[in-house]
Amino acid sequence: MNEKKIISSIALLICMGLVILFLSGCTEEEKNHRPLSIDQTTCPVTGLPIDKNISSVYSGQTVYFSSQEAKNTFDKNPGKYFSNPPSLRQ
Repeated sequence: MNEKKIISSIALLICMGLVILFLSGCTEEEKNHRPLSIDQTTCPVTGLPIDKNISSVYSGQTVYFSSQEAKNTFDKNPGKYFSNPPSLRQ
């Protein structure tokens, strides 16, 4: 191996190690339930402010709602609302 390949291999191993280190610090729930958006402030169904106690998980992302009724509506047909995420409706 020449020097450039050795350096590239070392850099790759360091990056892989950092990813493993980062993921090992996450709980299983954090790995599987990412928020839809850190900025999500409105309900995808009603457009009203969200209640962080009311949520569903869709495609591995947590989506928050303004009411239980809005959550139930979303759960029946999430694709209808997910194509227009709440963070983009603000």
